[in-house]
Amino acid sequence: MKTLIARNIFSIGPFHSPTAEKHDHLLAMQEHKWWYTLYLLNRTKNINQKEILAQCGEAILEREQKVRRRYAEKIKFEPQELMEIMLVDGCFILELFLRSLLQDFTEEDPIFHNAWMIPTLRHDLALLENQIPFFILEELFNIVLRHFPEHLPCSITDLALSFFHPDLNLNQEAIRKKCGAQGGIYSHLLDILHNFYLPTSPKADPKGNQTWGFRKCATKLSEAGVEFEKGKEDHLLDICFSEDKGAITIPPLRIDETTKSLLMNLIAFEQCLGSTQQHITSYAILLKCLVQSPADIELLEKEDIIKNELGGVGDVLTLFNNILRDVVPKDFYFGKLCEDVNAYQQSWWQWHRLMAFLMQGPVLPIYRGIEK
Repeated sequence: MKTLIARNIFSIGPFHSPTAEKHDHLLAMQEHKWWYTLYLLNRTKNINQKEILAQCGEAILEREQKVRRRYAEKIKFEPQELMEIMLVDGCFILELFLRSLLQDFTEEDPIFHNAWMIPTLRHDLALLENQIPFFILEELFNIVLRHFPEHLPCSITDLALSFFHPDLNLNQEAIRKKCGAQGGIYSHLLDILHNFYLPTSPKADPKGNQTWGFRKCATKLSEAGVEFEKGKEDHLLDICFSEDKGAITIPPLRIDETTKSLLMNLIAFEQCLGSTQQHITSYAILLKCLVQSPADIELLEKEDIIKNELGGVGDVLTLFNNILRDVVPKDFYFGKLCEDVNAYQQSWWQWHRLMAFLMQGPVLPIYRGIEK
């Protein structure tokens, strides 16, 4: 898998480790990782931190081969080196999530006292190539957590969703509900975010539908009598069509650099999974069908469906034109919805053509007589 969005500062995992890539910015951030690791261990009051560190290292070494099997490429590091990478990166992520949740960082913390650092971290930690196995995070969390003076009322999944929530395009209440309901076995952090977006309802046509998108873009659908309405911020994929109102309801999407990166990496993850259920890919296909020109973007902005924080209209258009480049979709979740919209706009168009015909020519006097 090629790099989709460039790493900004933080490298996670064995393939872009500062040990392997002698980049100054990666080496500088490695020091911050070690400090966060020590702070995490220091949360275990009145306990021998060296002993806990040794327990964490032993737990990772016991799972070394399992770690290697989770990566498609061969890992060149020796067992001890790989253990250190997993240990430091895993502890850094846990301490980062805890500080974000508890807001207990110090004034000297360079990460939380730089306005651009946390958005950068959310970006970097959601990259497909920047992941470590989720079972490593769980093991470290369980070892350290049992030595905490107070029990944390949350899981790693809750910590992750709390940290990533500004980029999730959902309101706080929806995220809180998700945190309580989210469960399961995950591969890594990006897998958690992917599961977070999965629709609550099954596919409307489980046997398959040959309709892959709208026949017309947003402005053309509007001209054909289809209305667009802003949906609730409860679920990004909760897109529906009301034939009675002739309206497509779409939850709002904030588009910025992080959204762009997250969508592209979620799509790449679906490609790697090889699953026939490609919900984020389907979402991107749907949006690409709607957005074909600046006028389409302006229409969706007017209805508060798109909030453009990426730049000019051209930047958003470029995003939707390129988001599915080199992607081979295997499934389309919104087939039934698109089929219904296509049928509606076709019937609306035929009806208005008929009305236009009846209002002119030799039929007009007869029609007006009937009208009276």
